[in-house]
Amino acid sequence: MASTKWHWSCSSNYCRNSWRTPEISYRRLTKAQQTSKEVITQYLNVLGKTKGQVNWAKDVLCTAHWSKRPEIFDINIDVPDVKFPARGAESDKNWHWNCSGVLCNNSWRTKDRNGAKLKHYKLSEVAKDKGLKAAYDKILKNKKTNWKKGVICSEHWSKGFRSSLEDLPDRSTTPAYAQSQPSYITPASNIASAKRCLIDEGKEPKSRRKIERLDPKDPKDEIIETVSKENSELKTELLILKQKLEAKEMEMSKMAKELDTLQLDEMQCKKQLESFKLEFERSRFTYEHIMKAGQCFYMTGLTDLEFNCLFDCVEPYLSCLIYPDCKCNGSGNRKMDIKTELMAFMTILRHALHLGIIAWMTNTSIATQSRIFVAWSVFLVELFDSIDLAPLPGEIEAFIPTEFINAGFGDASCLGDCTETKISASENFDVNNITFSQYKNHTTGKTAVWITPHGTLLQCSATYPGTTSDNDITEQSGVLDMVRRGSVVLTDKGFGITELCLQKSLHHYRLSLSLMPNMMRLTLVKTLILQL
Repeated sequence: MASTKWHWSCSSNYCRNSWRTPEISYRRLTKAQQTSKEVITQYLNVLGKTKGQVNWAKDVLCTAHWSKRPEIFDINIDVPDVKFPARGAESDKNWHWNCSGVLCNNSWRTKDRNGAKLKHYKLSEVAKDKGLKAAYDKILKNKKTNWKKGVICSEHWSKGFRSSLEDLPDRSTTPAYAQSQPSYITPASNIASAKRCLIDEGKEPKSRRKIERLDPKDPKDEIIETVSKENSELKTELLILKQKLEAKEMEMSKMAKELDTLQLDEMQCKKQLESFKLEFERSRFTYEHIMKAGQCFYMTGLTDLEFNCLFDCVEPYLSCLIYPDCKCNGSGNRKMDIKTELMAFMTILRHALHLGIIAWMTNTSIATQSRIFVAWSVFLVELFDSIDLAPLPGEIEAFIPTEFINAGFGDASCLGDCTETKISASENFDVNNITFSQYKNHTTGKTAVWITPHGTLLQCSATYPGTTSDNDITEQSGVLDMVRRGSVVLTDKGFGITELCLQKSLHHYRLSLSLMPNMMRLTLVKTLILQL
């Protein structure tokens, strides 16, 4: 058995056996620490602790954790195999055995003066309240209090019980624990010294007698010695100051060199920053950069003045611009300014760019460019469709060029032609069949453009499949209703709209340049080219 210097009870968290438990013996854990890992793991499983929580030098384990009798098993060979002994299984396994107070030795078996068992209260009931927890902590004086499983006995209340949770304990120790502690007796030497202090209190100390000694040395020699000592001390101080001055000068030279290098680095960084700024401005696709570079006409097909005029015309209606599927949080932050968006839209139309290319040029995503393209397409179509391009009465007659009059077309009111734009082939055979143009030998979309003799736009129709005839496009567009009755409509010889013009009370002339005189043909062609 273990000696009485060992702990009071069994070290297992699942056992309540103590030294008072009859027919129970205890075994030390010192030898178990020196065994294999499997045996140590089994011991820790029975103890319900980690390896760092076990005091292998002082903890003990009762024999109730072995299924064999104590006379049969050998602790060096047999491993404990009973985790919950009979006494441990009957009680609640969630609570500790003793009171959590440091100055209290009461356990579940401790009884009061009347022979009744003490009451124990769970600390988990007050753990959630910070005020109650602080008050209990002052009484327990335990730095490692287990607020989940610990308990406090009723002897910490002077009245012997707790009436409610707000009833705080007023005793940090129990009377039994206080009586068990030895009393401190003041040593006699300390008492004697205290008595002397009290007796001598208020008395003035006597001055000691001065002893006069004769000095055989000459006072001049003393003066010389003191002066020489002072001189030597001053010399040493001067040497020390010179050494410090040299060290400071070395530091100053090093700092000056470092300052020069830092200034050079700063100049280089500034030059690099300026070069980076220039490269960044050159690589950016923005309205300001393209206007500075003079590339507006190449990118959009419009001159600087024409582009600014177009933007000034649509600017009052920009509030109607709606971006589809835009996940904007209402902050107003834009990835591109509004002029750059219009320029990107016109660039796509001008060069038929893929959205991925313009997204790379503007440092945005393809989805963003898709929303911008769709929004501006719908916005400009609706805006331009709402504009009435019909000429005012007398406008055509007032501004008709003299070349038309000299050529015999003084009554001309409009000129028209169709243009075909190549489009990608569709997977649907029927769609390809109606969009395939024999003239272009490709799937196309056909658009009719009508202008007045003096060059103003009269109508730009919608895009129809490539197989649609010029007569059908002209009839569906309704452009003939916009000109004065009795006037002349000029087209090339491929337009078969003579009957349609007669229905609208208009004259239809198909221009055949080969039948006209050379001078008249050249003059008319130049005029048409300039107007277009």
